[in-house]
Parts: sequence; C-alpha cells; structure tokens
Amino acid sequence: MNVSMQESGCHAWPMEGQILCTRSGDGNLEIVLCPGNCRKTPYQIQMNVKIQPSTPDRLVVRLSSYYEFDHRFIIDRFNAKLLLHKLRGKRLMFVGDSIHMNQWESLICMVQSVIPPEKKSLHYITKRSAYFKIKNYNATLEFYWSPYLVESSADDTDSPSNGDDKSEPEVKPKSISKHGQHWKGADYLIFDTYAWWTRFPNLKFLRGSKEYREKHLNRVYKKALRTWAKWVEKNVDPKHTTIFFSSMSPFHDRSSDWNDPKAINCAEETTPIPNKSKHLNVGINQQLFKIAEKVTQSMKMPVHFLNITTLSEYRKDAHPSFYAISEANANVSLPERKKDPKTYADCIHWCLPGLPDTWNEFLYAKIISSY
Repeated sequence: MNVSMQESGCHAWPMEGQILCTRSGDGNLEIVLCPGNCRKTPYQIQMNVKIQPSTPDRLVVRLSSYYEFDHRFIIDRFNAKLLLHKLRGKRLMFVGDSIHMNQWESLICMVQSVIPPEKKSLHYITKRSAYFKIKNYNATLEFYWSPYLVESSADDTDSPSNGDDKSEPEVKPKSISKHGQHWKGADYLIFDTYAWWTRFPNLKFLRGSKEYREKHLNRVYKKALRTWAKWVEKNVDPKHTTIFFSSMSPFHDRSSDWNDPKAINCAEETTPIPNKSKHLNVGINQQLFKIAEKVTQSMKMPVHFLNITTLSEYRKDAHPSFYAISEANANVSLPERKKDPKTYADCIHWCLPGLPDTWNEFLYAKIISSY
C-alpha cells in the first residue's frame, strides 16, 4: 500500500501500510487513510469524506489540487515498540516542573507493557532526578527537576512532584549552567516552565548577590527564557539533539472560567468544558504563552513548540482533585479533603492514564516522523 513521494506527487506519511497518497484521473488530490492505523486529520473534519463502494474498508478524502498534504496533520496511533525502536541507544529527557514529571510518568506507563520485566528498571538518583532504563533497547527516559529552567532555590525542594513548598523561591534569571551540564548528550530534550512562575505573586530574583522583586512577571520570564535559549544555541548540536518546548498546562481552580457559579474548582467535575464555539482562557497567563512562543520561534536552531494548552483547557474533569496525595495532605482523610475542595483539590496536575498521554502522542508523532 505504501507509495513513494515521487510516485504520488505529494507529501505522504512515510510509514509502510498506513497511507496512500495519489492523484486521481480528474487532477484532484486523493488521500486514502487506513482507519486501522490512522486517526482523523483536519481534512476529514473540514472536507467531504466518503466511503468508496469499491473499497469500503478505507476512507477517501478528496481535496482540490492546490491543497498540499502535510504529514504533520496525521497523528499515527501510538505504537510503543516503534517508539522504542526509534529510541534505541538514545536518551530522552523531560526537563521542568511537576507537570513535566507527570508527562514523564505517563510515557513510562505507555511503553512499559511491551518491555519484559527483567529488561526495565526505574532509578531515582534524587527526589528530583530519575530515569527509566530500558535494557534491551539501551535507552533511557529521564526526568530532570528544574521548575524555572534557570537556577533557583526551588531546585532543592525535597519533594517536587507535588509542589508543596510554601516559601517563595529565589530565582536567578541569568544563571543556568548548573542545570545545563546535566542536559548535555541527550538525544531528545523536552522542556517546560510555567507553573512555578504563576504560583507565587511576588517572586524574589537575584542579580549577582543582590535581591530584587519585579512587578512585571513577563519581563523576568522573558529574560529567563532567553538565558535558556542562549544555552541551547551554544551547547546543543541540532544534528544530534532534537529540542521540544511544551506550552503551558492550564489550572482549573476557578469555576468562573467555565461559567459555573455553583462549583468551587475542578472538584467533582466529570465532563470536559462543552463550549467549543469560542476560544477559552482557562488558568493561563496569555502573555507568558506568547513570550514562550516568540522566544522558541526566534532561536537560531529548530525547536518544536508543542502546543498542549488549548486542548487541555477543556479538560476540567481530568485532574486528580481531592484524590491526589501530597506531603501536605498525607494525614488528611479523603472525607475531610472532600469537605474542603478549595484547600485540598489538586486542579494543577493530571490523572494517569489521562491527558498527558495525549501530549505524549504529539511527542511520539514528532519523533517517529523523522523516519
């Protein structure tokens, strides 16, 4: 079923047996998707889709010839063995906060079932640095705790996975080398930084040994991201390492964001936000989003900006809520936590299996598309 790009005259998804891209006799572009292997593209939603009587097992999407088919619009069904084959002999590292730790745990869950028990192991170097070893592929899935990417006092938090430290961190927007030395040599680096920037209203910053406060958070955020960008451009070889930057993961701690005055936050929510007719603005600082987007786009080397924000804004139902266990509530019973959702409901992190699995499917599509 596979047809080469030269034969088809269009950009075909380069995976055997998953897509056929040809030009029909009337000059229109004909894209044949295999439902067993492929998910819907935007074209299937926007264009007329019909089942060909001669091939009822296939979907055919007909586009006028001026449309160019771009394989980036196809998200192939997740195949753990294919991903591990791609990662053979390589290091994939998530760098960032507890949201990224959430995603790292998700990816481990997604691949571990195809690995024999004796060929996999999980190692915590510290509470903020860990890796999952896949021996038969000589590969590692790693997590490195760095909630601001640049150096800060939060780097020494005892238990970063729940973010329970109440003290205001000191952030060094122009210092990054302490972290950067641990990132060198990775084949895939996936960065994020957002949650901790908005968690504290009056962050303390250090310029040398001098402490100061900045009223305009976006200025310091941009400064920190530029420090990160300069480190990447100076220390990362794009021929060896692929860089990703994940956009902001939204908080669902204000039910007014989805027009439900009776609710308090994400507690007891069981369905996504239904209104898809207008753009949401749920738990996100749009200025910081735009800064992250512009900084990554302006870099001298390619950085894949993974926009997980919009789809995640709808998922008010996907948080662990008061079922989350942290150091702060470890001694509080579930009935007590349910009585006080404003204090105990976790509307920042995500359930597993859950939404981070979808983020990882985006990451997976980018990684295997380099075949």
